Amino acid sequence: MALLSHVWFDRISISPNVPEHTETLETTGKDVTDFIRQEVVKTGIPESRIIVGGFSMGGALAMHIGFRLMSKVAGVFALSSFLSHTSSIYHSLKSMQREDIKTFPPLFMCHGDRDSLVPHEWGKNTFQTLKQLGVDGEFHTIPNALHEMKEKELLQLYEWINRCLPPM
Repeated sequence: MALLSHVWFDRISISPNVPEHTETLETTGKDVTDFIRQEVVKTGIPESRIIVGGFSMGGALAMHIGFRLMSKVAGVFALSSFLSHTSSIYHSLKSMQREDIKTFPPLFMCHGDRDSLVPHEWGKNTFQTLKQLGVDGEFHTIPNALHEMKEKELLQLYEWINRCLPPM
C-alpha cells in the first residue's frame, strides 16, 4: 500500500539515479507557470522581476521553471534540492548554445551538510552539473543542518534576492 503525501510532483524514489516522473512534473510546471503569467498580467510586474524558488521538491520544480519553462525570471533558488542524473533540464541545456544559456537566471543553492533525506552530495552534484552546462550561480553548504532551513541560509538568500532584484 502506498502512503499518500502532499508533494509538488511524483517521484519513483528519492534518488538522483531514477528518472523524473515527467507527466506530473510537466503538469505542475504548467500550473505554476500559468499562475505566474496570470500575476504578470494582473499586476504588471514583469517576469524579469520575479524569482522562483523552493525547498526540497519545490526547489527542483523551481529549477525546471527557471531553466526550462520561464527562463526570463530574475533568479532561481533551490534549498536542499537535487535533480535526477537524467533530468530534462540537463538535456535541454545540452541542446542549447552557450550564449543562450548565459541569458538564463542565476541560481542560488544551499544544502545542509548533515541532510540525511537529500544528501549534500546530491545537491552539490546538481549544482556542479548545471554550472558545467553554463548556468551561473552560487552554492552554499550549511554546517550542521539536516533537511531543514536555517537562519544562516535564509539571510544568505535574502542578500542574494536583493542583488538579483535591486530597488527600481
